Amino acid sequence: MKARFDIDGVVHEVLPVRRPDAMELRIADRVRMAALRQLGGGEAVVTLDGRPQRVWIAQQGDEIHVHAAGRAWRIQAIDDVDAAHGHGSADDALIAPMPGTIVAVNVEPGAAVKRGEVILVIESMKLETSLGAPRDGIVQSVALGKGATFDKGATLATLVPQSENG
Repeated sequence: MKARFDIDGVVHEVLPVRRPDAMELRIADRVRMAALRQLGGGEAVVTLDGRPQRVWIAQQGDEIHVHAAGRAWRIQAIDDVDAAHGHGSADDALIAPMPGTIVAVNVEPGAAVKRGEVILVIESMKLETSLGAPRDGIVQSVALGKGATFDKGATLATLVPQSENG
């Protein structure tokens, strides 16, 4: 059965097929072989098409944040039942996926943002991660400034729908 994933705002349909030593992932017209070995503390090794890559994985609710080779991705499974009823990834808060430090604040309260637009850049475990708007809206608040530290689960910024801002 196909699964759908939102990866940084782009929806991908994936047909996973379990194999003895890896998972076969059919994405559009491509077939990729993937395996995951957990190392602990959020660290893992992902082997994709025979090439291993060390990654860091953090989960925030139903979102997964993956960091590897200086890049970061936000992944969320799409529940077709929730999507049909208007529920899903449209949050009003940017929640810290892990403890860290604010490196940059790209918007001020009152700014209109589009889904995926970078609101904050954080650093955690020597990796920089851009945190984007989870949906279109108006930035209601940014809780911390550049250089501030925070714990996992901290609310870093909040949004309101454009209609609520007047």
